[in-house]
Amino acid sequence: MRDPTKSKYFKQYVALVASQHRPETIITGPVFMDVRVYRPMPKSISNSKKKKEQAEKGLLQPTTKLDIDNYVKGVKDP
Repeated sequence: MRDPTKSKYFKQYVALVASQHRPETIITGPVFMDVRVYRPMPKSISNSKKKKEQAEKGLLQPTTKLDIDNYVKGVKDP
């Protein structure tokens, strides 16, 4: 399989940043990964002041199911 250009550049960026924060010694135990995804606010929400305020406070969650694997694989694959 082949990565799209956009994915390829993102993975290169992740590898660069990770290499700048690598530990002095090899990790031999379990590893925990915390990935935070920030998406742009839909226009339907940004046009409503009340909904926008709720979304900014974290009270309004996305109504579509996110494909977590697609977000995380760009970090795990490099």
